[in-house]
Parts: sequence; C-alpha cells; structure tokens
Amino acid sequence: MNRRFLLVALWAAVGAGCLPPSSSTIPNNGGGGTTTPSGSTGGGFPTGSGSVEACLGAGSPSTAIHQALFDALNLYRMQNGLSPLKYSTTLEKAADDNARDQYQRHFFDHINPDGDGPDDRAVDAGFCHPYVGENIAYGQNVLATVTEVMEGWKASPTHNASMLEPDFEYVGMGYYHVTVGLDNLYYWAQLLAFDY
Repeated sequence: MNRRFLLVALWAAVGAGCLPPSSSTIPNNGGGGTTTPSGSTGGGFPTGSGSVEACLGAGSPSTAIHQALFDALNLYRMQNGLSPLKYSTTLEKAADDNARDQYQRHFFDHINPDGDGPDDRAVDAGFCHPYVGENIAYGQNVLATVTEVMEGWKASPTHNASMLEPDFEYVGMGYYHVTVGLDNLYYWAQLLAFDY
C-alpha cells in the first residue's frame, strides 16, 4: 500500500487589503474585489434581525470525528494560553463540502478548480463574512486519526500558526474518508474565522 500525506495551510482575507481591525497582521491572499454574501451590507456583514446568529451557525459538531477534532484543537489552544474556539455548523458545512470536493474532483489545494477559495466557500455556505483561515490535510493510508492529523499540523509552522491565531473566534471541521481498492483516503479541514 502506498503511504503519503500532504498538509497545506492558508489564511485568506478577500478584498483590496481589507481585513478585520483586530487581524491587521494577517496577510491578504491577493484576491481582488470584495465578497458580499446575500443578505449583507456592502461590507460583507449580515443585516437584519437574527441574521448574525443564523450565519454563525452556533452548534455542535455533526459526528464523533468532527467533535474529536474540535476538542483536540481547543485543548491545544488552551495548553498554549488561548481561548477555545466556538463551533460553527456553517463553517463545518463549508469544510465538509471542500473535503468531499477534493476527492470527487481529484485536487488538493485551497483553491478549487472553479477558482473558489476558503473565503468563497465560507460565504457560499452562509457564514457572516469571508475573513477565514484554513488548514487542510490529505492522507493515503496515513493521517487516519485525529491524533495523526493534529500532530502533522502542529509540526508545520504555517498550520500551527493557524491553529494558534489568537484572533480566530470560530471553527468548523471537515472530514471525508473513502476506500478505493486497498487504499484508504482521508481528507481533513479546519475552517477558522475571525469575529465580525
């Protein structure tokens, strides 16, 4: 059996250098223009009664694996003197969809074949704004457990920086596993977001 793995991290902030005030040190991903989710102001933030709660998608992870990854991340943050993150089912949907899409369309990247990045996926899933960071990992017969993928991300400076970014407030986890012949393929994602 073939054993390989890949880890990739990205912080994305769409707009012409436009970042939330508390995160001005996070680099821009170079995307032009602005992203405006439906039901939002021109600044990309929700309007109307109850829309903030709806777009945050506060809730619990959908599976035991999502929960274990969420718990492992928050434990790691607290061990490093940081506040735990709040769980967003909206970000989970975007992360899960991305993990599955990478398998279905045979790519491993933050930017999908349509040119959409994590910021686009967050807004398309209904999140409040595009100011997100993303860790992804892929393993073929490796990275089969939360412990393995977390250790891989901790060992990578860019992934580790994403997980320990003090200004992130929300996270949704993504996971997709498929068996193809003798190979087990694992796709993992953390979609982290700033407050609005």
